[in-house]
Amino acid sequence: MKCGIVYASTSGSTRVVANIIADALPAGADMFDLSDWPEQEFVFARTEFDLVFLGTPTYGEGDWHYLWQRHGSRVAAVLPAFGKVGLFALGDQRGHRRSFAGGLLPLADLAHRMGMRCIAGSSADRFAFEHAPALECGRFPGLVIDYKREHRQAWQLVETWLGGVVEVQPSRLLPRKSRIAV
Repeated sequence: MKCGIVYASTSGSTRVVANIIADALPAGADMFDLSDWPEQEFVFARTEFDLVFLGTPTYGEGDWHYLWQRHGSRVAAVLPAFGKVGLFALGDQRGHRRSFAGGLLPLADLAHRMGMRCIAGSSADRFAFEHAPALECGRFPGLVIDYKREHRQAWQLVETWLGGVVEVQPSRLLPRKSRIAV
């Protein structure tokens, strides 16, 4: 299965989660950092992906990363129409209790506008927050990780999330200290 991961990251935490996802996939994944999007758009647009992952941290009052605001429409233009997409977002349930993981909502909207099908949601049960913009019927439309509090469990959370959708490589999910950023 050919997979691509498009993500934006400032501190490196979203990049770490993107790498964990890539490591869990049997054939890995082609990585596309939105900070390099104008240069990578050509490669992404000419590759046929069976599954695309889109990832963002959440900023301020539930915003997605500014690079998604800048390049989101260009990414959408080259996404495979009516394809499968896996969404992931990082949030802070203590610092942003009123907009927890809000960056996931515009990603989900982007995918839905393109007619893409979200492959797997995740439960909100392990979090404590007042409001989560992307939450619907107790579930998020993708994987949510509170990286400040769950960075040590990120490998297991990704494996569990992906396990219901694709075959994962559990033997490859050994934490690499060089990849763990907090």
